[in-house]
Amino acid sequence: MGQAELTKVRVRNPKVSEAFAAVIEKALEVKPEDRYANAQQFKEALLESQRIREGVAHLRVPEQPSTTRPKFLLKAENEENPSQSLTFPAVLTKRWFYLPFWVWGVGALLLIGFATWFLSGETLSPARASLPAGTTQPFSFVATQTQTLSITRNQPTATVSFANTPTVTLFPTLTPFVGEVPNETPIPQPSPTPFGGSQGQIAFASNRSGKNQVWLMNLDGSGLTQLTDIPEGACQPNFSPDGMRLVFISPCSEDKESYPGAGLFFINVDGTNLTPLPSVPGGDYDPAWSPDGNWIAFTSLRITNWPRIYLMNVQTLEVKRLSEDFSRDFQPSWSADGKKIVFVSRRQGPTDLWVMNSDGSEQQRLTLSGTKINTSPKWSPDGKLIVFTQALRPGQITRLAVFSSSEGKAVEYGFELGFIPVRDPVFSPDGLWLLFTSWPTGRNHDIYMIAANGAGKTQITDFPSKEFDPTWRPMVP
Repeated sequence: MGQAELTKVRVRNPKVSEAFAAVIEKALEVKPEDRYANAQQFKEALLESQRIREGVAHLRVPEQPSTTRPKFLLKAENEENPSQSLTFPAVLTKRWFYLPFWVWGVGALLLIGFATWFLSGETLSPARASLPAGTTQPFSFVATQTQTLSITRNQPTATVSFANTPTVTLFPTLTPFVGEVPNETPIPQPSPTPFGGSQGQIAFASNRSGKNQVWLMNLDGSGLTQLTDIPEGACQPNFSPDGMRLVFISPCSEDKESYPGAGLFFINVDGTNLTPLPSVPGGDYDPAWSPDGNWIAFTSLRITNWPRIYLMNVQTLEVKRLSEDFSRDFQPSWSADGKKIVFVSRRQGPTDLWVMNSDGSEQQRLTLSGTKINTSPKWSPDGKLIVFTQALRPGQITRLAVFSSSEGKAVEYGFELGFIPVRDPVFSPDGLWLLFTSWPTGRNHDIYMIAANGAGKTQITDFPSKEFDPTWRPMVP
């Protein structure tokens, strides 16, 4: 489907020659026209790679008098990872025995002089001009040769983790900031609003009691209240339009994309009147209450065991399917006027955002992101924006992104929040703020808030537990 990238042969086996690896990788191309046309071409390419290897091996082992010291090479192959050249310090490590002693002396003097200049802070290059005073400690990041690391202004440190890759420690550097730097522009702070209390109120899932349950809390951290106490766990809360009830799912043992065997429940915001909704074998999840309060859109694995979107009438509990017969659709979200539903679909291969009328008609694709993975869409209250998460490739961290179709042009762009993962973004009822889940250290999950333009990032929860699935409480009558 074009959403995965073949691991290079020499990453798996560094002893394989470059020529032979290129032949194998060409034979494994996704598109048939990029492969060899026939077996004869494949055979000739294999034989040619063998001849190249034998020639290179002959060139790499020249006869030398035993009294001759090999010359020091400024370029060297990385023996652990031949596809990646060694940096200068790595070359020193690998080729130390090639150096005459006088070179070590000159090198030591240069290194001492550079370290003195670097740590003095008296003269800063443009790339370090925005480092906070006294910042001299190194930081670590983990990356592969197919991934890049960029550090933006006012973010002197960053930690990014990827599995089974080496850790590299560097001194903090920043990319130059192009453009004018504003004079001490104050970061906007959330002001008192009538939405759910004096400073706003949110519901979320947390395992701070031992199992995932639904909790209610004011934005300033006060009024923390546990709403559910279900042995199998609960998560994915979503408020009714009047802010007086919640729909959620259970069982919920962990935060994930699909919940086989789960069902929908209602509960009042004071924790009373817990009511299970009718279900069938499979699993119902991703509940979203319509703006008029009459419908619940949700994802279900019923009948086919692949995700499709359904509607449930809140009054009659009648259920009807919106997704097409063989579609794989999930994570529905209503527009503010209740006329449209945005959702995620894999029906044409890539994981993109789609939109349809609330009755399921006129289903069409919104984003054309190629191999990028788009998930968790939520509409803004004015209907002009859709916030969602996006991963550049499967398995990579998800960033915060926005889709806009103003002035007849469809545009998607990402927020510059640094190297932090983002999940579950949602607009505030007034459209000025965003909630989302993140785990910058790679471990604990907490809830954060930023202004809708990406400024003023604020950590809302700081518990030694996992918080996720945040949602804003609408205006209380």
